[in-house]
Amino acid sequence: MPTLRVPFGQVGDRLFEPLQVPNGKTCGCVCPACKRPLIARQRARTPHFAHEPGQDCAHALETAVHLAAKQLIATRRELRLPVIRYSNPYKKEASFDTIFTEQLVKPETVALEAWLTDIRPDLIATVAGQPYLVEIAVTHFVDEEKLEKIYHHKIPTFEIDAERLKGSFTFASLSDLLFSGAYSARWLYHPELEKLSENSRQDHLKEIAAEEEKRRQREEEFEKYKNMPYREKLALNRRRLGLNDTQFRKLTSSVPWERSFRAPREVWQSAVLAYITQADDCPDPSMPYWVDTDDCLDWLKKVFEIQPQVPDGDQIAVFKYFRHLENSGILKHESAKEFLVVLPPDQWAKI
Repeated sequence: MPTLRVPFGQVGDRLFEPLQVPNGKTCGCVCPACKRPLIARQRARTPHFAHEPGQDCAHALETAVHLAAKQLIATRRELRLPVIRYSNPYKKEASFDTIFTEQLVKPETVALEAWLTDIRPDLIATVAGQPYLVEIAVTHFVDEEKLEKIYHHKIPTFEIDAERLKGSFTFASLSDLLFSGAYSARWLYHPELEKLSENSRQDHLKEIAAEEEKRRQREEEFEKYKNMPYREKLALNRRRLGLNDTQFRKLTSSVPWERSFRAPREVWQSAVLAYITQADDCPDPSMPYWVDTDDCLDWLKKVFEIQPQVPDGDQIAVFKYFRHLENSGILKHESAKEFLVVLPPDQWAKI
């Protein structure tokens, strides 16, 4: 909307619409921003006020709408507080929790553009002794510099989006926006949101610390396992698998280039089975899940001394052993080096 179009004219401390006053220069209204005389344009497609030619005012629209909103809130003694919703930024899936529902409250005081040390909000309303800062966006929204100052003061602050009225500023449209219609407003700062955000951050840091501790413990276990004699490695793997001698032998097999692992067949193959039962991408071992031969080989390299007998001999040996497990009914070859675990580990003893 061009800045020469002013939706409200001022007479004394009251605002009026163009059709509420005489037409033309006799309207008796001044610009709410610059205080120069206005002309009522009642016969325009959209009735409005205008300045005299050459006296355009850059702040007329913003100031007029802010004053009109303050006048409506002060006259009705009502203020609509927006709903408070919170989304934990550290969760993978975004979801919003409603903390407080939208409320229509009765402010004790309403002050227009009063300075608060280093900022001047559009409105300062006091409700039950609690001050609220209210910003009304007409052509400009709160920028980062002002937002930082709002955070510093730690006073509940919200911004009402009046821009969506798209120039149709009347008392009726503003009243609908402020009190009864679809509410387009958002909290710029609220102590409850700050508290929830800090709690989420602390919980996230605890999760990071817990994951780091698990990682450290896994590294220690790997190092301990790597230095175990073959007999102890085999015994540990067997305990994890819960298989007796007969059951375990059914799951071992001679495969090409198996000596690349420089360990007895039953030792490194028991390690492969243990890897499959503890795959990182296995949220529920009772459900089918994926395993990859390359990932398995990377795990084996951490705990065995591997010297391929031929180029890629270790990869061939692992892949062939996976195919043996497929023939046993444990795995299903899906694509490239990926296999699907179709028989849960707790049922391997039945093979």
